[in-house]
Amino acid sequence: MSGEKRSRLGPGTKPPIDPGALDKFAAGALTVPEAIEETSPEISINSEEPRTPTSSIPLNVYPWDAPHVRTDVKKQVLLRISEPLYLKLAWLAQKSPSKYTSMNQIISDGTEQLVEEELQKLIG
Repeated sequence: MSGEKRSRLGPGTKPPIDPGALDKFAAGALTVPEAIEETSPEISINSEEPRTPTSSIPLNVYPWDAPHVRTDVKKQVLLRISEPLYLKLAWLAQKSPSKYTSMNQIISDGTEQLVEEELQKLIG
């Protein structure tokens, strides 16, 4: 070990937090209505007035198209599946070529394909 001291926090203690750090982080966050109003100021989410579409306003604004949505952010979903399906996924992840490195990858790829197909049926 080197001669320098290392400070350790005891159990249940937290390191000091910069009070402005949370505000700086939260300042970048927008809600979906704020994001829509920011990109299309003509649209007012809270307005009681009827909206009239113009050529500059997108007719269909979907939550996944909002400017604050990031493709690098992964969301976790709890999935209940039968034991046989679980065992099949585990076997595939273990035995398949390098395309599928985990059960999560198999589920993610299959879910993405199904969601895109269903969206095409609904919104074309």
